[in-house]
Amino acid sequence: DVAPSPEGTDETAAPVVDVDKALREAQDQLENKKGEGTHDNSEDGESAEVLDSSEPVESSEAALNAWRELPLLRSGILHIRSPKGKGRFDKRYFELRGNQLVHFASESKIKHAQGSINLLNAMAVRESHNDDDQLGFDVVMNAGAGRTQKLRADSTDDRDEWISAVSVVREEAVAAYHTRRGAA
Repeated sequence: DVAPSPEGTDETAAPVVDVDKALREAQDQLENKKGEGTHDNSEDGESAEVLDSSEPVESSEAALNAWRELPLLRSGILHIRSPKGKGRFDKRYFELRGNQLVHFASESKIKHAQGSINLLNAMAVRESHNDDDQLGFDVVMNAGAGRTQKLRADSTDDRDEWISAVSVVREEAVAAYHTRRGAA
């Protein structure tokens, strides 16, 4: 689906994604694939689904390939705060699939992920509290899961759409995780 473009706007607007529907489809696909190519990351040998995995997507080719089978919920350019330079942001291409927000060096270099944010470990997604950064947003991680991930979009509309998509995915993934854990 492509959003209708108002008079005088760019006809090549990004597709509108129904995040709730795409996440439900991804979860259904995972349920259908249970036992087929899932990886075992638990001590008791129980097969774990990609949404339950704490394995970083960039840690193995198998994890990245499994993640790529999930529906693409959102993609585009964001800037991520560099761990090496105080206040420096690096331009990266991001894809949101399942409960992972994964970044690559660029859209043409997606063979190897540069990093990932597991949204099961996120407590919140919010606009940046820094008044100097009107385009920024934060993915606040649980204690022990790492530092807050600081991201920046190219426009306020893009920032708001990313916050919405990542927030919905985080909430749905956490709810689904707890539902499955409670049923086990």
